[in-house]
Amino acid sequence: MYIPLTNGKGTASFKAAGSGTTRNWRITVPAMTYNGLPIVATVSKVFPLAVR
Repeated sequence: MYIPLTNGKGTASFKAAGSGTTRNWRITVPAMTYNGLPIVATVSKVFPLAVR
């Protein structure tokens, strides 16, 4: 999903999988330039999100 940034911050919303479930997620940032400066592509560690 594409997340626009405002002052370097972005927000994403998504629908939960259902009560009592846990899903694993990771965030990826593609390589790009910002104000002429390069940003190196990066991937976060996997993190769980649980619905209770």
